[in-house]
Amino acid sequence: MLDRLKITVKHTFVYGVGSLATKAIGIILLPLYTKHLTVTDYGVLGIFEITLFILAEFFTFGQKSSILRFYHLSPYSEKPKTTVFSISSFLVVASVLFMTGLYLLSRPISHCFENSLLFEVYIKLSASIIFFRIINGLFLNVLRIQEKSTIYVISNLLKLAVNLGLNIYLIAVLNMGVQGILISYLVSEIILLFILIPNITSILSIDYDNNLVRESLKYGFPLVFNALAALLLNMGNRYILKLLVDYKEVGLFTLGHKIAGLLNVFVIQSFSLSFIPLAYKIYGKKDDKRYYSKLLTYFSFILVWVGLGISLFNNEIVKIFTKSTDYWQAIPLIPILVLAYIFSGGKMVVSLGLFLEQQTKYIAISTICALIINIGLCFLLIPHFNMYGAAYAGLVSFIFLYIFSYYLAQKYYPIPYENQKLVILFIVGIVLFITGKVFFSGMPHWSLTLRLFQLMIFPIILLPFGFYEKVEIEKILKIIKMLFF
Repeated sequence: MLDRLKITVKHTFVYGVGSLATKAIGIILLPLYTKHLTVTDYGVLGIFEITLFILAEFFTFGQKSSILRFYHLSPYSEKPKTTVFSISSFLVVASVLFMTGLYLLSRPISHCFENSLLFEVYIKLSASIIFFRIINGLFLNVLRIQEKSTIYVISNLLKLAVNLGLNIYLIAVLNMGVQGILISYLVSEIILLFILIPNITSILSIDYDNNLVRESLKYGFPLVFNALAALLLNMGNRYILKLLVDYKEVGLFTLGHKIAGLLNVFVIQSFSLSFIPLAYKIYGKKDDKRYYSKLLTYFSFILVWVGLGISLFNNEIVKIFTKSTDYWQAIPLIPILVLAYIFSGGKMVVSLGLFLEQQTKYIAISTICALIINIGLCFLLIPHFNMYGAAYAGLVSFIFLYIFSYYLAQKYYPIPYENQKLVILFIVGIVLFITGKVFFSGMPHWSLTLRLFQLMIFPIILLPFGFYEKVEIEKILKIIKMLFF
């Protein structure tokens, strides 16, 4: 059990570095963006970012998930090179067709916007970015299957370096704004593909299996709707904010999401990259359910602890990333969005049984239901509360999604999760946050110190509530002894 958890932690850490390269670029560059972009321009970027994610996810047709499944699934596991070639070649052809279509439609689509000439350029750049993201996403998952976490990290770090350098030059020096950001995205994706190709071609066999592609589409395509609904749950509120309010409100909401998204980038994304492949390998083996149960407990502990840190210091974090007071209106949004991310991360584990039992249609159904709730609440709340209405709509939707996913997954593959401990985690985190914000915020000289103290004692407060097992306490004491004595 401990050995499995150690492997998960190891790969989570390594993939965390790689995930940082692809997901944290928007966070790293926030000071640059907020200095050279108006809140309105940042709102335009926010709309294009979510559109890139949505289209890239849809036209992957769920094959990033399928390749994780079919690579180890008999009889396809006997021909892994054929599996990689078949799925890859299908996606390349589909992506070329999509990119060509979007290029041809770029001019008529651009007429829907005020500055049609500029938006036509944005759309063409976006089409190219999506093409390369689809291919790169699949190839990166092949590295995950092979547990080549080092190559995964190095590739993404090189991509980050290119993206970072180009952003600085095109935005700060040439003042190209949103167009410069999109060009940076495109060039960095092209560079990443050239880095990945040598590793991928070494495991390809030119042998197309039509039956495999048909089965992989059958498995993966329902996940498209789940992924799209999940993206829209996370970021789709920006569309409704633009429809009902304006780009400025979208810009503030996007900034709040970026800061709360520190939890997503550093914890949730990196965890998911290592957890899913390992979960498939452990499925059906001894103590697999206990492994999944303990993993949810440990994962939730990290989620709440990191989320508490972001929420307690949201003022300071925002002011580090942006000196423009125009953006500071987003500060109160962050704790709401962090809480939504906590439920989003937990949902990933509690829905595991549906993946393992190949009941992917229910994953899509539950996410679509949550999305419908989110859209309804957005139209109800945003006219009265603007970006706060969007934030609360997202939170309620993710709470529903967690509960509904848990219920469905337990029907097909019951796992004895430690729900009492999860409730304790949640209550302790909420109490510490309220204490830090309500009682300590009025102490200007002591507030920072007291909030830091709260964050440090969070694990200790859990002791009298029986959160830790005896073996866990012994392990913690051993680590403390190694570190300080």
